[in-house]
Amino acid sequence: MSAVVPPPREALPPTPPPPPQHQGFSQSPSYTSTLLAFCPAHDSDFTFPYLLINALNKAKHIKCVARDLKGEPLQVEIVNSHTLLQHLGAKNGTDGHCYVVLFFAPWCTFCARMAPHYNAIARAFPDLHVLAINAAHFSNLNSRYGTISVPNVLIFHNSKAVARFNKSFRTLKSFSKFIHNITGIRANASVTVMPWDHEGPLPSSVLEEADHLLWLSWAFVFLFSCTVFCRSTAGQRVFEAIRDFGHEHHHHQHID
Repeated sequence: MSAVVPPPREALPPTPPPPPQHQGFSQSPSYTSTLLAFCPAHDSDFTFPYLLINALNKAKHIKCVARDLKGEPLQVEIVNSHTLLQHLGAKNGTDGHCYVVLFFAPWCTFCARMAPHYNAIARAFPDLHVLAINAAHFSNLNSRYGTISVPNVLIFHNSKAVARFNKSFRTLKSFSKFIHNITGIRANASVTVMPWDHEGPLPSSVLEEADHLLWLSWAFVFLFSCTVFCRSTAGQRVFEAIRDFGHEHHHHQHID
């Protein structure tokens, strides 16, 4: 009796290599570009994509075209939503202008504290556009660029947000290191925070102003509560008690 020979087993497909770990991003440019394509900074409200992009950009700096000063002063430009979108309206490409953009609110204490340091960035990085926009007045841009709190500092390459500042200490030194990690541009070492940086353009004092929307909200809550109470059983009883008391008082006066 001859032995039965089992049929040959099909060869298993090769196991795909695992994706590189966090520390290996700098060694895999193709994997970096793939992740950047699927994790655009401006499409997410979460912190993780920005942290991921910060780590990835350490491997390959974005290429920033130096801006043409044309006699313009080296200072922060406070812009509105229309001007900001004009700045960020360029087509994406390998080379392009880079923008450091701060989303702030005049009533925010943290924004006021970091203002002198942010004002100095414009002198430390003359090749970059340094902008600031009032997120409280132009809230339509907050969801577009993932601004869920202020202050929020983003770096844009042409029209694309590529990194967000995530450090707790917002100083000229920490901002300079952050910008260098993303763009490869070093800060002017002679630039420091000067007394005039406390004066503007970005205000370094908290603006005390009446919040009209807050007052309107409280007025709505009060009127709504009064309406609900008047229509409730307890409210009807109170009104009946007041009416009965008025009738009794009028009756006693008539007798007297």
